[in-house]
Amino acid sequence: MKIVIISAYIYPMVSPRSFRATELAKELARLDHDVFLYALIGDYDYSDFEKDTGVKVRSLGRPITGALDSSGQGHFNIIDKVLYRLLDPILYYPHTELVWKVFSVIKSLSNIDVLITVAYPHPIHWGAALARKFLPKATFPRVFISDCGDPFYGNPIRKNRFIYFKWIEKFWGDQTDFITIPIDEAKSAYLANAQPKLRVIPQGFDFTKVEIQDYVKNSIPTFSYAGVIYPNQRDPTKFLQYLETLNFDFVFYVYTSSKKFYAPFKKTLGEKLVLRGYVPREELILQLSTMDFLINLTNPSVAQSPSKLIDYTLTKRPILDVGLSFSNAAVLHQFMEGDYSAATQLPNIDEYNIKNVAVKFLSLANEGRRHE
Repeated sequence: MKIVIISAYIYPMVSPRSFRATELAKELARLDHDVFLYALIGDYDYSDFEKDTGVKVRSLGRPITGALDSSGQGHFNIIDKVLYRLLDPILYYPHTELVWKVFSVIKSLSNIDVLITVAYPHPIHWGAALARKFLPKATFPRVFISDCGDPFYGNPIRKNRFIYFKWIEKFWGDQTDFITIPIDEAKSAYLANAQPKLRVIPQGFDFTKVEIQDYVKNSIPTFSYAGVIYPNQRDPTKFLQYLETLNFDFVFYVYTSSKKFYAPFKKTLGEKLVLRGYVPREELILQLSTMDFLINLTNPSVAQSPSKLIDYTLTKRPILDVGLSFSNAAVLHQFMEGDYSAATQLPNIDEYNIKNVAVKFLSLANEGRRHE
């Protein structure tokens, strides 16, 4: 089959959506499908990646604003910051620029069997929905699959969207053939017209690339968290405040792009808190496998589940769930003493193998083609 995958960001950017799109494209190409991967690629040279994987990487074009640079981090100048403050709530700036980029790409395509759009950000989906509505049917891909890591209008972390975003989401739900989500619990966050189209396909990873250390207990309790934070949502403030009260030695490693958030705690915890930047996924798993246990900051809603839990599980280290209010200090002390009986477990890790995930996407593609 001829398959097009469109994502804002792909390898080498470090993010769940980048992993999702890149690993899926690689596996589908390995299965001898003709795969085109579109993204904001900047100046990165993908010639070796294409040679190694068989994936054809194409550009979505240059963004108008530095806030959509290819690193995904956003290079905001003062104008960008002002525009973001003013326009993000009402126009979802700067991400709405992607609507027209995606529309233009699809307009240029022909004879595509399957289109897979990957969000966040959701304007990737909206551009494809517009293309299906207004382009000739013969030019649009035969099957349109929208992959969602998180919900948009029903997102419990980003609430209070203007009502017209609900209309946009309904329009997209009418146009797409399938909407793939990582967990069954997320279904409730989607509108009624999307419900019959929802399919659960977990985040997929290439298990053959995973390398871990043989675990050796550390001389003092050593634990880690890797990932983003959302103030007052997925927020470790209470947990860090509790760590400040402990008068014995431990080391807490945090892999983060939000060092500014942790700065006040670094002053009080000193060498007990080690801040590190993001590292490539395989390297991160290797480093996390040396920890005594790992910290998972839970979401306030069951509609979202951190994909980081899959990486955590692959390290074979125990996982401690930490909520916003941090009410399980006793369990933390059990972990520090080597009692992991309350550890969180992911069932059936093989579901997250990219080989099985790719098969599920192909099954959807075949289902959609039967309904043409």
